[in-house]
Amino acid sequence: PNYALGAELAAITVGGILLIILVPLLGTAWTLGLHFVATISLIGGSWLAFFSSYYLFDWSYPVVAGTLVYILLVYGKYIAVERQRREVSQAFKQYLSPVLVERLARNPERLQLGGELRTMTVMFTDIRGFTSISERLRDQPQRVTTLLNRLLTPLTEAVLTHQGTIDKYIGDGLM
Repeated sequence: PNYALGAELAAITVGGILLIILVPLLGTAWTLGLHFVATISLIGGSWLAFFSSYYLFDWSYPVVAGTLVYILLVYGKYIAVERQRREVSQAFKQYLSPVLVERLARNPERLQLGGELRTMTVMFTDIRGFTSISERLRDQPQRVTTLLNRLLTPLTEAVLTHQGTIDKYIGDGLM
């Protein structure tokens, strides 16, 4: 019929607008199902119109346009989620253990202003008499560095192994 092009354009417009509205509301899985049902309906409706009334409607343009809109919306959401994951990782990688940063990046909804209440252990370390030791070794700074590395490296590994967070190194101390 002479209105076939208008009907096809209307199907493209309505389908695209519905996808733009429904993908954020329902999520990608539900809207993929709806898109599939709409595709089957368009193909079936076009065949029914042709075999019953000899009207030819081209279903391919609305289906291809709807698929492209759906892919763009899903890809846009994927980009936004990845950006949010990177921002969370960047914001917290200086302050938390890598394991905790990864957990927050996977579940950013767990991030809450003010933190959360939990029982924790805080460990402070300090080398007894470090000032006098470093004064005796003032002509041998490499030995001071070696001493600090021998102490702080295993302590650091132990804290990170137990999914702890190192707040700071304070000279010869660790918190």
